[in-house]
Amino acid sequence: MVDRNIFRKTGLDFLGDLPWGTHLCQFYHQKEDLLECLVPFFRTGLEGNEYCLWITTGIVTVHQAYEILNEKIPEFGRYKKKGQVDIVSAEEWSLAERLPAAPDKKFDGIRGVAGIHRITASRWKSVLDYEEQAQIDFPKINILALCTYSLANCPLRNIPKLIERHHKTFLKKGWRWEMVTGLI
Repeated sequence: MVDRNIFRKTGLDFLGDLPWGTHLCQFYHQKEDLLECLVPFFRTGLEGNEYCLWITTGIVTVHQAYEILNEKIPEFGRYKKKGQVDIVSAEEWSLAERLPAAPDKKFDGIRGVAGIHRITASRWKSVLDYEEQAQIDFPKINILALCTYSLANCPLRNIPKLIERHHKTFLKKGWRWEMVTGLI
């Protein structure tokens, strides 16, 4: 069982420090909003000796993600070389293959980001089921998990369901990031 009294820096001032096992949700309007949170989130994880995994979808390709992090994070190449960071597309993702890497590589835990940019109506049930199971599983492991959703592609009826399935949810209103507790 995870010690929920150990707090990790998130890199995001509006969130502060959070315990292992925290399952976050970010709603974003555009690519810049997404990256405004992901870059400091990953930088802080890498600096904190965490294994970082970014599962990309649509709005940012794997190649673009590596380029962005390499440009924005000092010594990113060193973290990549020692196997502390992986970026894969949703199509390549396999939970069984990736999550065991963190303990095996002697990192303190896992910092993961998975994005949903576009999804067909028929797949929403499986996404919501996954988020519900993650809410049960993540508090049992050393992970800070951030799920990202494009507001332009998220049906209004699913927003409250996503909020319920995460410990904390946030979005950008105007120039500030704010916590969400109900319908947007």
